[in-house]
Amino acid sequence: MSQQLIQLKSKRHKEVAPIKPPEIIPSTFWIYQQKLKITFYTAIYIWRSKHSLASTRRFFMAFIAPQSYRDRIKTRLEGSCNNCGHCCRVNFNCPFLKELPDGKGQCTIYLTKHAPKVCVAFPLDPWDLEEIQRAIAPNKCSFSFAPEPLGKILGIRLPIKIRKLLKIGADA
Repeated sequence: MSQQLIQLKSKRHKEVAPIKPPEIIPSTFWIYQQKLKITFYTAIYIWRSKHSLASTRRFFMAFIAPQSYRDRIKTRLEGSCNNCGHCCRVNFNCPFLKELPDGKGQCTIYLTKHAPKVCVAFPLDPWDLEEIQRAIAPNKCSFSFAPEPLGKILGIRLPIKIRKLLKIGADA
């Protein structure tokens, strides 16, 4: 059963051009060979870099985090990918990243069935995005998360007058 991949879109930011599929899609053997290489590099760097540990967490969270958690977090996601490619060059250059003449990057397998679930689900949560921001500093990721409403943080439903004062809406 094939799953159609979609590019995340922002509710609050301007529209960007959709990702175009690459002209040449690599062979399946080469893709799996490169995925094995990435796994090997991540295992080596896990003791040297905080980002490798975070990418291992991201890998497992992409598979084991409940869908309800991912859906709740994605409702607060703002922004869209601007194809800068900085997140693909943190510890090592991703072999699937193709450099474009305008300085941006394009993943050669993102729109295929071989797209890593980790990349498709990025960013998983605010902690994940903070780690990427730290790793690519001084560059900035175009994604961001809206703050959690105060009522949800406290675990209570605030009175209407307080919600209006705090401007958090009627659904907090």
